[in-house]
Amino acid sequence: DNKQEVNNFLQEFLSLNLYKDTISVAPDNKKLAYLNNNELAVFWIENQEFEPIRKKSDSQLVVRFSTPIAGFFWTKDSEHLVYSAGQKIFVTELDQRGGVNSFEVLALKPEQKLVFLKNKEIFIEEGKQIFSVKF
Repeated sequence: DNKQEVNNFLQEFLSLNLYKDTISVAPDNKKLAYLNNNELAVFWIENQEFEPIRKKSDSQLVVRFSTPIAGFFWTKDSEHLVYSAGQKIFVTELDQRGGVNSFEVLALKPEQKLVFLKNKEIFIEEGKQIFSVKF
């Protein structure tokens, strides 16, 4: 059963005591993303048979910032990560052939504060109001 294999692998990965701040399994259950303060990376749990070809246990640094990354989540295609750094929200594609494909999708105003990213939603506080942006 693929889900049990993913769970077993995740437990083994966590026991290595690497990037444990935040870990999230992709919707396709074939890779996981891990965050350690200012770096966001991906680790393949299974072989990826389409381009770019990836082998089980390959890893890739997705982004590194001089400021902490506040949080992240997967898009439903398991090929992009949405994350926050500073007052900005970005989307980055995992396929880095031809260079990193990263886009700023939202810049918060100085009076706005990112509350959190969860379940494909970004929650932002402005004054006494909280509003969300869905992906």
